[in-house]
Amino acid sequence: MFTIGKDLIKDPQAAIIELVKNAYDADSSSVDISFEISENRDKISIKIKDFGHGMSKEDVLKKWLVPSTNNKEKQKLTPNGRIMQGKKGVGRYAVSLIGDDLLMETVDKNGHKSQIYINWDEFNKYEYLDEVNILVDFSKVSEHSGTELIATAGIEQVQYWTKKNTDGWININELKKELKKMLSPNKDPEDIFEINLILKNFEGNNDELQIPVKPFPFFDIYDYRISGSFTKDGNGTFKYQNYKSGKLIEENIILNEYVKCGNVEIDIKVYDRETDSLRNLIGRGLTNENGAYLNVQETKNILTAASGIGVYRNGFRIRPLGDPGFDWLHLDTQRVQDPSFIIGNNQVIGVINIESEDKSGLEEKSARDGLKENEAYENLVDIINVVLNVLERKRYDYKRSIDKKKNKITKTESLLDYTNTEKEIEQVLINDNIPKETAKKVLNVISKTKQEKEQEYNIISEHIARYEGQATLGKIMDIVLHEARKPLNFFSNQIKNTEYWANELKENYSEENLNNLLDILSDYKLNTKLLADLFRRLDPLSSKNRGAKKELNINKIIKQSLNIFQNKFQDLNIELIINCNPDIVYFAWEQDLIVILTNLLENSIYWIEKNNPSKKIINISVQKKDHGFKMEIIDTGEEIPESAIESGSIFEPGYTSKPKGTGSGLGLALAGEAASRNNLVLKAISHKNGAHFDLETKEIIND
Repeated sequence: MFTIGKDLIKDPQAAIIELVKNAYDADSSSVDISFEISENRDKISIKIKDFGHGMSKEDVLKKWLVPSTNNKEKQKLTPNGRIMQGKKGVGRYAVSLIGDDLLMETVDKNGHKSQIYINWDEFNKYEYLDEVNILVDFSKVSEHSGTELIATAGIEQVQYWTKKNTDGWININELKKELKKMLSPNKDPEDIFEINLILKNFEGNNDELQIPVKPFPFFDIYDYRISGSFTKDGNGTFKYQNYKSGKLIEENIILNEYVKCGNVEIDIKVYDRETDSLRNLIGRGLTNENGAYLNVQETKNILTAASGIGVYRNGFRIRPLGDPGFDWLHLDTQRVQDPSFIIGNNQVIGVINIESEDKSGLEEKSARDGLKENEAYENLVDIINVVLNVLERKRYDYKRSIDKKKNKITKTESLLDYTNTEKEIEQVLINDNIPKETAKKVLNVISKTKQEKEQEYNIISEHIARYEGQATLGKIMDIVLHEARKPLNFFSNQIKNTEYWANELKENYSEENLNNLLDILSDYKLNTKLLADLFRRLDPLSSKNRGAKKELNINKIIKQSLNIFQNKFQDLNIELIINCNPDIVYFAWEQDLIVILTNLLENSIYWIEKNNPSKKIINISVQKKDHGFKMEIIDTGEEIPESAIESGSIFEPGYTSKPKGTGSGLGLALAGEAASRNNLVLKAISHKNGAHFDLETKEIIND
C-alpha cells in the first residue's frame, strides 16, 4: 500500500494534486482544499472536498477500497462527459503522504452515504490486506452528493505547511503555484472547475484565509508567440505573432515534420526580460490577481514562477514538465552556446497538448514524475524544438532589424578605419594653433600605428580564414564519412581474403590462385583511388596555409566544389544546371571561394533531401562583369524567410533554420566572411519554393 501510495508520490503537493484530479473525475464544478491548525498547534487537518456525483456503496467496496483497479481506464469518460484523469487506480492512496489517518465520507446522487476510517499505521502491523481493520459505515441521508477526504497529522506536517519566509508560507505558496499551473490555460471555458485554498488558524488567532486559485496572468500578454498544431501525419499549421512594438505582427507558417507522437497542439509565448521590456508588458495591462498593476520586480517574480513549457493531457499538466527548474527541453544548456539567439527556460511560457497514451505512445511514469523517455517522447522533443527554432529565428530577425535601424551593427573592417579619427585630431591641432611640423609628426605617428594594426589584422585574418576552411570541412563531415565508408569497409573485409589467396598461391602456385589475388588487388587499387580522390577534393579546405591570392578560373572552382558532393548528388537524384563561361577569371584566395560554394551547396543538399521536392534542382549561373563576375545559386530546397533576408541575420553566426542539433549556424557566416575578404558580396534573394543567393564583385567607387 505504501509502495503505490506515499512511496510513489514525490511530495505532499503532488499528493494533493492527485486528489484534486479525482475531484475533477467526480464531475465536481469546484474543489475546496482546507488546512486547519489545532489550537495547540501540534496537529493539522487537511480536507479535500468536492461537490461531484459521489460514490455508491458498491463503488466504495469494489473500486475505492481495491488497489489498482482499471475502471477509469475502461470507462474513459465521466457521466458528464469529462475525460478521466485517473487511470492506474492508485492516485487516491497519495493521501497517505499528507496524514497519519484518513476519514473518507462520500454521498451519491441517491443520498447513500459511505464513511471509511483508515489508520495508516495498521498497514505496518500485518502482512496481508485482509488482516487490516478498516471501519466502514453506510447510511441514508438528505445531503447533497460529493466526497470529502480528511487527513490528520502531527507536528511534522504542521511545521511543513507553516514554514515561512519573507514571501509567506513556503510550501503553501508552492502548492498554490502548482495548482495554478495544473490546469491548462487553453482548457475549455465551459468546463468549469474552480480550486479554492482555505487556511485556518495559521496565524494562531482562529483566522481564516480563503485563496481562490487562478491561472497566471501572462497567458493573454506576451512579446512573441507561436501557436498551432501538428497532425499525426506530420502536417504543421502555425501562426507567429510579434507584439513587441505594440502593434501586432502576424505570419502563417506551414511545417512538415516526421511525427511519431500523435496529434500535438503547441502554444509558446516568449518574454524579453530587460527592464524596458517588462515595463512595456505592464503598460499593456499586466496586473496581479487583484487587478493591481505590477512593478518590474513583481513582474520578474511572476514570470519566473510561471515560466517553462508544460505538457498537458486532457486539460491537466503532467508534472514536472513545465516546472521552472525542470528544463526538460535543455533550453538553458543550448542558450549558453548563443544567448542572443536561443530562448532560455525563464523567458518562455508554453502549453503542449498531447493525446491519450494509446493514440500518442506518450506514457506517464507510475511515480507521476513525467513521461517515459521512449521513441514517442524523443519525437515530441524534436518537433517542439523545430517550432521553437522558427520562433527564435523570427525574434532574432526582428531584434536585429531594430538594431540595424539604430545603426548598432558594425563590421570587422571598421576596426581599422582611422579616417574620422585622423580628421578630428587634425582639426584639434589646427584650432589650438599647433605648429605644422608638430602636427605632421602627430599624424605620422597615427599613420604608423595604423600600418602596424593593418599588419596584425592581416595575420589574424590569415588564421581566421584557415579556421573557417577547417570549420567548413567539419560541416561536411557527413559527406566525408559517406564516401569514405565504402572503401574502408572494403579494406576491412578483404584483408583476410588477401591473406588467404596469398597463402594459397604460396603453397600451390596456379593460374587460378594468381587471378583471384590479382582481382582483389585490382579492387584495392580502385578503392585506394576513391579515398585519394576524396582527400584531394577536400584538400583546399584543410590546408594549413592558404597561400597567396591568384587568378582563378571560376568554372574550375565551381566544378572542384561540386566534386566534393558528387556521390550525394547521384544518391538524391539532384539535377545540376551549370551555366558559366569557361574564360571568367577572378583574383582571389582559392580556399575562400571553395568555402563559399561548399557551404551554399551543403545547405542546398540538406533542404532538398529534407523537403524532397518534386523537382530537385541546383542551378548555378555566372555572368562576367567589368571588374569580376556575378554568380547566382538557386535551388528547390527551402525558401528563405523574408525577415531573415531584410535583417541580414541569415549571415549571423549561430543563426540556423535547421532543427537543433543538426545545424551549427556557421555555414553562411563563414561564406559571408570569406566573400568579404575577397572583395565579394554574398546576398540572399527572396525566392519562392527554394533558396537564391547572389555572389558578386563589389562595385568600385572612384573618389
